[in-house]
Amino acid sequence: MPLQEDLGQPGMEPIFWQGANHELLAPDWYPIAPMIEHLTYSVARTPADLTAHTRRVLLCLSQQEPAPLFGSLADLFIALGDRGGALRQRLFNLARPWLPDPQARLLAAWLDQGYVDDRALPDDTHTVLAARPRGRALTLTD
Repeated sequence: MPLQEDLGQPGMEPIFWQGANHELLAPDWYPIAPMIEHLTYSVARTPADLTAHTRRVLLCLSQQEPAPLFGSLADLFIALGDRGGALRQRLFNLARPWLPDPQARLLAAWLDQGYVDDRALPDDTHTVLAARPRGRALTLTD
């Protein structure tokens, strides 16, 4: 088990520790934010990796912060499309108490319809898979 002073040292990434059941293991002092960031990049890099999606949703759920939680669920829904209804429903049910009503209604509609229209997402969703332009528009000048 690494020590807190090892944090930031080359090769010391507790995020990569996995238990026997593939759960993420880290010391209690290790901040959650880098773990969520790592999983977010993993989802962006490999959208079909359902393990990364599920870990990200569950880690966001442990923080009970609506915006990252919604973003992680939206990315999972986008990646699955019309497949994985049971997984989508189960994770949505776990997250529902911490989601604002507009976000919960959008995800519930996606569950009911069986497909995802990611154009309906609000701009600030913490999603990485939504098919919309990112960043700000550039103005060209002479």
